[in-house]
Amino acid sequence: MLQITGEAEGLAVLWCERRQDGGRELVAALGAGQGARPFIRWLIDFARANRASSIRTHCQRPGLIRLYQRQGFDIIGQDDSHYTILRWADGR
Repeated sequence: MLQITGEAEGLAVLWCERRQDGGRELVAALGAGQGARPFIRWLIDFARANRASSIRTHCQRPGLIRLYQRQGFDIIGQDDSHYTILRWADGR
């Protein structure tokens, strides 16, 4: 359930893709805003509730990259636009 708490504001776009192994990967694109820390925790809960075994995001902002890493995301590369690609994988 998506809930607006007043702790975060900004733009977020979410979609789900099928990985080659058939699993679901939630893809998150965050725009400018604030309060990403509680949103990232919510994003992990949302992925689990919707049977997505991984989350991927592409990011340029060093501070946001660090927030993702603190929540268990790993840097897996860089895309053609020089964004850092991060992935969280559910270890259940």
